[in-house]
Amino acid sequence: MLCDDGLADGVTTMDLNALLDDDIKDGQTDLVVTYHRSPSDASSASNALSMPYENTSANEQLFVSVMNPITGCNTTTTLNLTILDSPVLNTDDHYIDACDTDDDGFADFDLTSIIPEVIEGLTNVSISFHRTQDDALSGSNPIADETNYRD
Repeated sequence: MLCDDGLADGVTTMDLNALLDDDIKDGQTDLVVTYHRSPSDASSASNALSMPYENTSANEQLFVSVMNPITGCNTTTTLNLTILDSPVLNTDDHYIDACDTDDDGFADFDLTSIIPEVIEGLTNVSISFHRTQDDALSGSNPIADETNYRD
């Protein structure tokens, strides 16, 4: 399962090799993993899908070929690919007012005050705040005190 890329169309681009090869190889570094549209292509290790791969529907079955290039032995398996809808958020600019009570150029903000406006009734979602878009996209470096953020 993967999350949609934000367009809510069930289609996204992914590098299956980067996402799955290590799990499929299970520590065996000498194996070659390729992904295919048909079982016959997987069995013959031909017509491998190029990466990054863009799915054509939200639920697809792909076929995986795992080959030992030293022995030429090959085994296959299936991969059921499901693309999950990403939450749809209100991405308009949001503003939080605060007063600089000591004239030092900083104020304390309660970032959580805009959550209802952003999620517009979504449930079962996790929310975090970040100083940069890159951090938000990767989920790294969340702001520790969201209710008393000083800026």
